Amino acid sequence: IVDQCIRHFSDWWLIGTKDTGTWGFDMWDTQNQFVRVAEGGGLAALIFFVLMISRCFGRLGKARKEVEGNTKKEWFLWFLGAALFSHVTGFFGVNYFDQTEFAWFALLAMISAATAFLDNTTAKTVGVVEPELVDAELAYSPSAVDGSW
Repeated sequence: IVDQCIRHFSDWWLIGTKDTGTWGFDMWDTQNQFVRVAEGGGLAALIFFVLMISRCFGRLGKARKEVEGNTKKEWFLWFLGAALFSHVTGFFGVNYFDQTEFAWFALLAMISAATAFLDNTTAKTVGVVEPELVDAELAYSPSAVDGSW
């Protein structure tokens, strides 16, 4: 399917294509997320999709280096990276739609939230306190809810 997508670049590069069935026998079933993104949105959509995945890996790597020494946070970021790797690996054999997209978007939201502290470089110069990664045990403990320690 990837080979046919490359061969029919002129069909989809601008804004995508409605029909991949003309690419060859059984090509209507695009079970590859990368091909599906290219088919649905064109070259710009494919570039942004790959860029988004790359940026997520990059931010997780930077965040992992920033929290070095804190084992719980290191493992948390490592698990997010492993989940991202699992999704990207799965994209070669399946495309997401309907409810399955929720897991992908939820992971992207988790990565964004977990690495948000990297964006506060300007906050340091202004004097704003830099937020840290949330400790899962503290955030969801009963004592955190009622305020008692």
